[in-house]
Amino acid sequence: MESKFATFRRLLLGLGLIAAAAAVLLSTDLRSRRGASGDRRASGGGPESSSAAGPKHVAILQHSTSQVMDEIREGMIEGLASKGWVAGPRLVVDVYNAHADLPTGNAIATKLASGDYDVVATISTPMLQAFANANREGRRKHVFAGVTAPVESGVGVKALDSLDKPAWMTGIGSAQPVAAIFREAKRLQPALQTVGVAWNPAEVNSEICTRRAREVSKELGMTLVEAPIESAKDVPEAANSLVVRGAQAIWTGGDATIVPAIDALVGVATKAGIPVFSNMAGQVEHGTTFDLGANYQEVGAEGGRLVARLLDGEDPAGIPVRNYMPESLLLNEKAASTLRDRIVFDDRTRAEADGIVGMDGTLLRRAKPPTASPASPASPASAAGPAAARGVDPNAGAARGGPLGGGPRSIVAIVYVETLTMEEGFAGVKDGLAAAGLVEGRDFEMRLQSAQGDVAILNGIVDAAVAASPDVIVALSTPALQAVANKVKAIPVVFSIVSNPFIAGAGRSDDDHLPNVTGVYISGPFDRMAQLLHDHFPSWKSVGTLFCPAEVNSVFVEGKMRDALARRGIELESVAASTPADLPDAAAALASRPIDAIVQLSDNQGTAGFPAIVRAARRSHKPLVGFTAQAVEQGAAFAIAEEYRDAGRGSGSMVAMILRGAPPSKIPFRDFEGDVLVVDEANARALGFSLPPSLLALAAADAKAHATAAVVAPAPAAPPVPSPTAVRPAKARQRGASASAAARRH
Repeated sequence: MESKFATFRRLLLGLGLIAAAAAVLLSTDLRSRRGASGDRRASGGGPESSSAAGPKHVAILQHSTSQVMDEIREGMIEGLASKGWVAGPRLVVDVYNAHADLPTGNAIATKLASGDYDVVATISTPMLQAFANANREGRRKHVFAGVTAPVESGVGVKALDSLDKPAWMTGIGSAQPVAAIFREAKRLQPALQTVGVAWNPAEVNSEICTRRAREVSKELGMTLVEAPIESAKDVPEAANSLVVRGAQAIWTGGDATIVPAIDALVGVATKAGIPVFSNMAGQVEHGTTFDLGANYQEVGAEGGRLVARLLDGEDPAGIPVRNYMPESLLLNEKAASTLRDRIVFDDRTRAEADGIVGMDGTLLRRAKPPTASPASPASPASAAGPAAARGVDPNAGAARGGPLGGGPRSIVAIVYVETLTMEEGFAGVKDGLAAAGLVEGRDFEMRLQSAQGDVAILNGIVDAAVAASPDVIVALSTPALQAVANKVKAIPVVFSIVSNPFIAGAGRSDDDHLPNVTGVYISGPFDRMAQLLHDHFPSWKSVGTLFCPAEVNSVFVEGKMRDALARRGIELESVAASTPADLPDAAAALASRPIDAIVQLSDNQGTAGFPAIVRAARRSHKPLVGFTAQAVEQGAAFAIAEEYRDAGRGSGSMVAMILRGAPPSKIPFRDFEGDVLVVDEANARALGFSLPPSLLALAAADAKAHATAAVVAPAPAAPPVPSPTAVRPAKARQRGASASAAARRH
């Protein structure tokens, strides 16, 4: 009995000790959490104060695992350490990686915005956009780096070296030296005439770099051949298409989608014996011939120093976003020696290089101090805002062709998602302004902002535009018009690249519309397409298409096409793809059905994801037809292509009228009629069928009519569009009678 009592006493003693230890640990943990939480809520606190109150917490969100992204992240850690913030008792750094998957990045961004971090740092444009969207209420302080164009990213940064931005956000942009790398490529290889690029239209940074590449290519007398991609897995096929289309070199700009797939791209180029030059410095270690871009370790370090300033108590509202481009030139002697047309780096180039990959494949870096490009000058406050706010008479210079006077007017163009179609429309708007005698920089400044296919971002862009109060808002696409029509009541609005403005809430008829809205819409050549299928492919009784139920324009054009086909005895089988992620599987499902052909309608999602539709059609040997010239460039057999640039010109002329004092309420909507038949026999063969002689004869006859219409009324010169004509001479273009009339009008 006594032995049992002694055992029981020892058990009680052990339980008591456990309970006491638990109480001590709980008390300590509560104090720690209270101290950390209180410290994170406070605006001040440097390393010394943090030590007493608990550690600061920083999250770093990067787009993918790659040399560039990793260098920026490592640079951030170094930049923090240089200011006394070293991971340990005073600082906790959590690193998150989206692994090149945007839905994953969005999910992480949402988690970080609702967390308890003192600062969130993002790396890359996609992650900047993802976190800015999740953090719209400004719950977390935000620093970004590794971004090509912060202003164009649509996150609320209105100008560089300006405090006109979200108060909780700051960071650095690193504009890629696109023109410089093209000039260097031409200098090293004077015979270079055709350069290829694979790029992601869903990335604003990639779109901006590609736009700059088009400009410098034209200046240097070169042709830029383009292959749009959706994800890293598309890169090998895109690279092969560039080689087939005659690319003598491949260039990569600031594209986060290319970075994790650089080995695949270089592999294709190496097999073809052509060089790869990149604006993402550091790719020489993966086999590029030379790189000219940012020293990303230093870019990251500068971002880390910004994070440290916030941890030290500085308010991000007072820190402007600026451009920081510490350029780095890297050469690859080994890659240059294996090219079909060998490149030899001269002494000047070698002397300027920050690093050289030798014949043994090892990169030897030189200890050269980075030289950042000078910051952009601050924009004067007087340059912002509507004409009335600047005290400018809106009728000044109203005579057609004369300058407006009083300084440039502000125009904000908004797109739902970047596609080549939207790019054509935007270029057309500029053409229309130029045709009206208005000069960019003197009479107007126009900024393009993209929602990256995200409705929440789109609404945020529209809200920011309303707050900025520009002179005119240009809405490109139906979703953009919907958002603008719902939110903008006092600012003039002009739309373009819209199939039906009435279902978007812009009005009831061409003359009865919202008083601040006007524009040009494109009903679509559905009857013409249905008749063409009926006449030239009489055995086709069932065709299929993808559509997006979330886009009212997509639902509208699907209905129009269904009706036009039904009147000719052809059935339309539709498959819904609600999100871009659904599109590849939906395309495969559609191609597997017992249909005679795929006739893909032109909506935002289908245009951006057309390469996936091409792949599905080719795997299933299904004929593929489209409604844009780019559809043929990307693999369709033929298309009745709507002439979006001409439609944009009409909208641009309306913008000019408004800037000269005309009220939008007095400018009727216009239904633009203009299309062109584009055929490609090689694409048809790749899809498993041949184009009938009757269709080719019609295309040849209409090509002559198209040339005649161009002589009657030449349109403003457009930049060269990559065309399969160079390798596929059977292609012809046709413009019908209605289009000829449209050409004369524009």
